[in-house]
Amino acid sequence: MRRVLCLIVLLLMSAASSRAAVREVVLPGHTFLVDSSNRVVYGWGVRPTTPAIPDGTPIDIGTPFWDSSAYAMYYWNGSAWTSSVAAFATSASPTFTGVVTLPGNVAGSVSKSLTDAAAATSFATVAVPTNGHVSGELGWYAKSLSGADQLVANGRIRWWGTDTAGTPVCGINKIGTDGEGHSGGANTLVCTWTNVVATTNCALSVTCTNDLAAAQAITLYGRLDTQTALTVVFP
Repeated sequence: MRRVLCLIVLLLMSAASSRAAVREVVLPGHTFLVDSSNRVVYGWGVRPTTPAIPDGTPIDIGTPFWDSSAYAMYYWNGSAWTSSVAAFATSASPTFTGVVTLPGNVAGSVSKSLTDAAAATSFATVAVPTNGHVSGELGWYAKSLSGADQLVANGRIRWWGTDTAGTPVCGINKIGTDGEGHSGGANTLVCTWTNVVATTNCALSVTCTNDLAAAQAITLYGRLDTQTALTVVFP
């Protein structure tokens, strides 16, 4: 039996002089998570026929909801809950900036705009507790356009960090062979990940290269999966 996926994310958005936390809106039979930008990012419990937040916060198309009674994930399509991911696919992918505390489950996808063949770009920094450890997996997908040729690459890595007396060690392992494809031509898109020590953290970074001579725009999407509680910074 699959484990129930319950996402409880604490998002702290950095500001010049203050930091605002996300909030849980607890309603009869279900709960919604609202971030500091006043967006509903997740729901769980028994899905309501007509979802509504008392203060008027809108339920955006694509909002995910884990229905514990049906043991299934649903998405809001604007008028009803659907199990089709099409509603989620047509919604805007969230871009988080700030500190996120994640329990042992699946984190939401985060997008990054990359410079072709540039130095490694920071994707996430994971705090390693003193005399403790962190670990998880990261699934990623990158896309680039070369004229009429659509390039795509995807893959998955295992990452980890351990600490002894305040000295962390970070590591990474690629899972299998990365996917890579294109709609025409023979150009390629390749991404390489690293996980290095950054003070008391493990810094996950990525470099993507489109093999055309000129620099091309590249967008990468990544999602952290973890079995332990984490404190993560998405720069």
